[in-house]
Amino acid sequence: MDVQAELERQGILTLLRSATAVSRRPLESFVKGVHPSSYRGTSTEFAEYKQYVHGDDLRRLDWRVFSRFERFYVRRYREEVAQRCHLVLDRSGSMRYPTTGRTKLETAELFAGALAYLFLHQHDEVGLWSFADGTLDQVPASDSPAQLFKLYTALGTTAAAGHTELEASCRLLAPRLPAGALVVLFSDLFYQLGDDSAVWKALDLLRGPRVKVVLVHVTEPGEHDLSGLTGRVVLRCLESDARLLVKVDELRQLYRRRMQAFVERLATSSGERGVVYLPLSTQDDLAEVLGRVLHLQGW
Repeated sequence: MDVQAELERQGILTLLRSATAVSRRPLESFVKGVHPSSYRGTSTEFAEYKQYVHGDDLRRLDWRVFSRFERFYVRRYREEVAQRCHLVLDRSGSMRYPTTGRTKLETAELFAGALAYLFLHQHDEVGLWSFADGTLDQVPASDSPAQLFKLYTALGTTAAAGHTELEASCRLLAPRLPAGALVVLFSDLFYQLGDDSAVWKALDLLRGPRVKVVLVHVTEPGEHDLSGLTGRVVLRCLESDARLLVKVDELRQLYRRRMQAFVERLATSSGERGVVYLPLSTQDDLAEVLGRVLHLQGW
C-alpha cells in the first residue's frame, strides 16, 4: 500500500496541514518544538512567579509586583519543546483480517502515517516499531526531512504474519523508550484469548518514567458480533492456523457479550492507568477520528 497516496486520496493530509496536536503534559526535552516543557526557559509565554533568590537573573525581576508587595519576585516562562513519539505496530497474523476491504493492519498503517505527518510537521521526533513473534523491527526516531519518507516506506511494506507475543515484544521495547516519550500502540489485542489481565501485564511494561501510552484498539466490526456469518462455520486462527467448527447462531449472543465486556474492561483499565484508549474500526472514517483526536488534544 502506498501510504502517502492513500492519505492524500482521503483528504487526511490536507486536514493535517493546518492542524497541531499540543500535548497537555510537560515534556523533558532540549529540542524546541510546540509542547510545554517542565523546564523554565526564555520563551514569551508566562508560566509563574518565583520568589527571588541569590543567583536568579535580575532581568526577570518584576518591579510592579515589588511595588505592591515590597518583595522581589522573578517571572518564569515556559519553553516549547519537541516530543519524542514512538509508533508501535502489531504486525501479527490476525492483523491481516478481513480478507476483503481495508485490513486492520492497513487501517493502523494509515492512522500511524497520519500521526507521523502531524508530529513531524510540528518538529517532533518520530520513530516506528513493528512486532510479531517476540521480535521488533525499527525505524529510529528522528525529525529529519527524510524521516517521513522512511516511515511511509516501512509502513507500506509491513506484512502481517506470526504470533502477537505482546508481552515479549513489550519487554524488548520498554528499555529502549526515553523518558518523556509518547507511545502510540496499534493492536487488535487478540492475545491470550482476550484475557485483558494478560494484555495489561504486557502493556504495563511500557509505562516508564513520564512515558505516555496511547492504546489504539483496531478491530473489524464483525469481530464484535460475528455479523455476516450464519449457520455452521469453520473459524481459522490467522496466527496458529488452528480451526474450529462452530454453529454461529448459537454462539453469537455469548460471543457478543464477552467481546463487549472485554472492550469495556480495556477502556476502564486504561483510564485507571492514565492510558488513552482509542477504539479504531476498519470501517471508520479516519479523517473523522483524527478530527476527534485533535479536538481532545489529550496526548
